[in-house]
Amino acid sequence: MIKNKNIDYLIVGAIVLLTILRFVFIANTSIVDDEAYYHFFSKHLSGGYIDHGPGIALLIKASTLVFGASAFGVRTLGVILFSGIGIVLYLFGKRHFNHYAGLTLSAIVLINMFFHASSVIMTPDTPLLIFGFLAIIFYYKAYFTTPTNFYFAGIFLGLAFLSKISIMFPAFGIFIFPFLLKGKRYLIKEWRYYFSFVIAFAIFLPFLIWNYNNDWDFFKYQGGYVLRSGSFADFIGLWGAQLFLLGPILLYYTFVIPIKSVYKKWTQKDNTDESILYFSVITLVTLIYFISNSAYAKFEANWPAPLFLGSIFCFAIFIGKNWIKKKRFLLIQLGYSMILVVLVTVQTLYPILPLSTRNDPTTRYYEYQSFESELKEIMSIDSVSSYRIVSNNFQIPSMVNFLIEPEQEALCLSVGYHKTYYAYLYPDESLIGKDYIYLSKNKKFPKRLKNHFSEIKLLKNFESKRNETKIKTFSAWLVKDYKGKL
Repeated sequence: MIKNKNIDYLIVGAIVLLTILRFVFIANTSIVDDEAYYHFFSKHLSGGYIDHGPGIALLIKASTLVFGASAFGVRTLGVILFSGIGIVLYLFGKRHFNHYAGLTLSAIVLINMFFHASSVIMTPDTPLLIFGFLAIIFYYKAYFTTPTNFYFAGIFLGLAFLSKISIMFPAFGIFIFPFLLKGKRYLIKEWRYYFSFVIAFAIFLPFLIWNYNNDWDFFKYQGGYVLRSGSFADFIGLWGAQLFLLGPILLYYTFVIPIKSVYKKWTQKDNTDESILYFSVITLVTLIYFISNSAYAKFEANWPAPLFLGSIFCFAIFIGKNWIKKKRFLLIQLGYSMILVVLVTVQTLYPILPLSTRNDPTTRYYEYQSFESELKEIMSIDSVSSYRIVSNNFQIPSMVNFLIEPEQEALCLSVGYHKTYYAYLYPDESLIGKDYIYLSKNKKFPKRLKNHFSEIKLLKNFESKRNETKIKTFSAWLVKDYKGKL
């Protein structure tokens, strides 16, 4: 049997190794198209965007100001903050529970594919998880130690709301907790409890003002997106992805511990620790939403991220209290996660698994690698060098703007396509009558766009390759006299 002291060294060593691996990863991979789109946000800071709040834009802006406008610069602050939150989680767990609860908390975040992905790829989940953890921690401290922590809790909750609106579900769990426990109802009379939510609302207010000034576009767009009808296969796919990314043990306890804790408290009137009930309520409220809604709507794999903000605390407290009997579960969980993170990292940098291009998710880091050389060559042609590059999705122009930084920003036309943030900066009526270079994701010009130009001429086909294997074909077209969306 491994001694406890050796387990500590093993886990800390794994954390350090993965932290180094993250820096190696972000230094040797290109950003993906979603990151490029959020980098575009950061160049046009606003109180809100049609896709998300301004949290991710502010985070990328801060990161690139310090570390430069490269893939490494965009992502570095995310890696640093996740490493920092790992330390905060350990100190919190150790102080309020025990050493092993703290160690488990830190290890689960820093040695897990789900959280690893949010540290090396800058998406709205990055600030959501960072500020969400801090909000949950400081509300706990306010509920169980000193009410002055409500001030900090409100600040972090507001920042989490600016990151992603789905924090509303953990926030609702936080809000109702004092109402549910008789021993905590005195907090309902505590003015700082209410003031914390006023602080959160004040921080979130610029996003609401942006929406008010833009016909509530975010809520209309996201509401329609979230309510897309889904099938049973989509439901299985969503939770199958969570099982793969999180690991079976952690996902199991995500469901079991909160449900058992709440059930025992209110049906058997036992002496369940109120601290684990706090995290259980937060988790259960969020779990009810995601389980019930994903049964009929199509959810993306990363959407349940708020669910794990509370559940990992439940898991860590459970392991910490039962360390001798349950530590093997933590070691199995961490072993699974470690293998998965290392395997995905190696596959990205030096592919070892014989996966086809279509089935290998790591190819996304190489899809646009031809842009720098090919587009610079196209833009060197005198007859088209002054033209703006356009496409009909947000991915291509975002990658163009990041990789080659053209004098005129590339933009998205959105003909028969959902509205993007490009439309706010470049309204369709301002684009009519002009000539452009159009980029397509294959060798063909899109049929839906043919009637929107008076002349269309192929300039060049080109390919992105990975180790001499073609992974994506693009084509550049000269298009004249844009007629608008018609």
